[in-house]
Amino acid sequence: MKIPKIRAYVLDGLAHAFNPKSIAVVGASRSSTKVGWNIIKKLREDGYKGKIYPVNPRAHPYPIFGEKTYKTVRDIPEPVDLVVIAVPFFLVKSVMKDCVANGAKIAVVISSGFKEVGAKELEEEITNYCRNNGFPFIGPNLLGLGNTHSNLNLGFMPYLPKKGNVAIFSQSGANLLAWLGMSRTQRLGISLFTGLGNMADIGFPEFIIYAGKDKNTKVIALYIEGLQSKKEFIKACQEVVPKKPIIALAAGSESTKGKSAAAAHTGSTALTSEEYDKLFEEAGIIRVRTQQEFVDVALALSMQPLPKGGWVFITNGGGSGVLATDECARRGLDLLEIKGFLKQQMRAAVGPLGSPLNPVDLTGMATWRDYKMAMEAAITNPDVGGIVVSVCPTSITYPEKIAVIIYEIYKKYKDLGKPIIAQFQGGPECERANNWLKDRGIPSYLTPEQAVAGMAALSKYAEIKSKFS
Repeated sequence: MKIPKIRAYVLDGLAHAFNPKSIAVVGASRSSTKVGWNIIKKLREDGYKGKIYPVNPRAHPYPIFGEKTYKTVRDIPEPVDLVVIAVPFFLVKSVMKDCVANGAKIAVVISSGFKEVGAKELEEEITNYCRNNGFPFIGPNLLGLGNTHSNLNLGFMPYLPKKGNVAIFSQSGANLLAWLGMSRTQRLGISLFTGLGNMADIGFPEFIIYAGKDKNTKVIALYIEGLQSKKEFIKACQEVVPKKPIIALAAGSESTKGKSAAAAHTGSTALTSEEYDKLFEEAGIIRVRTQQEFVDVALALSMQPLPKGGWVFITNGGGSGVLATDECARRGLDLLEIKGFLKQQMRAAVGPLGSPLNPVDLTGMATWRDYKMAMEAAITNPDVGGIVVSVCPTSITYPEKIAVIIYEIYKKYKDLGKPIIAQFQGGPECERANNWLKDRGIPSYLTPEQAVAGMAALSKYAEIKSKFS
């Protein structure tokens, strides 16, 4: 359902959802095969220290995970911060009434069987009841949520992702699970994460406003299948983007079949691709097109400062430079024209067979000393806004050594506020170099196209920030 405006009581509820001191689990079970049992198990395993109130009239009075059980939320002797509802859909409204009677702050409805299967009237009936009583809820039909900074893992997630500063709000639980896993393998640090499901009550606008104020969040990343209110969505984004970048992957927008898939998945109505382009431009959002680009762009924005000039691409492989140039053209990004004293410096670094132009080609004969000379010349030049260092492993080019040089230059010239991106293409030695750098705050990728996606995102956000500030 549409939201008339950003609601203060919802923002207060979200604060309790991501930092709850107490959680009631409705549908808690003593059986390890049940959802309610696994929710409590994961909360404790991943380090949640607050109170847990299992709620199940059939389990009462027997304890679950050593916790006293209750017949209903009404019976809990104090107001609960967060109520997790994992019961059949036809019981959800009754549980909502119990939540209101308890004085609970917010609910997460994991239960499905609503708009996504045609039961729109039931979903709207529950939503209207909750709104009339000032009681917010997330969902229904969702995976769960979490906060890595408070060890909160609530729902079906097998583990907490790598701790960091990217907040992910996704209408798809499957894609959210993918990004939580990729956070570990590709070193994307996450702060908050939520599967939004059908967004019957709370939608993107209020999550965006909340994350915009969250001290642990630097980047906001959205997976969208539909929007409740375009007006409120744009308003929320425009409020936040002067301070934090927002990226979005809009699904179901490229075809009629995609729209149908979105409707069956979360009951959403997707816009066309052209409509999303126009909306995102007005809102100040950086659009991404694939699951991998979602990660690549978030990595760059979460780790590096914004460029204040053009980019220089330094490589020992002419082919990677050509691919990078083509990708820059596709994204409307121009590399800096190298001239004057910088051109002289680059000519000294590349030797007689290389190219001092941009991309700077050090050739396959490059050593770590050549890389260091070229990087220092570029990073210290006032016309250069940022650099990309691309490495193809050869018998005399050692990725691990180049990675150390990149990191040393990053530390030495960090006060200049210029972004550095790395790209190592090859086998296990390149993956090790990439991960080693990412663990130290430098986005590093396997392909030139990924590196250019990171470059383009940083440049795009610099434009957006200037426009909306």
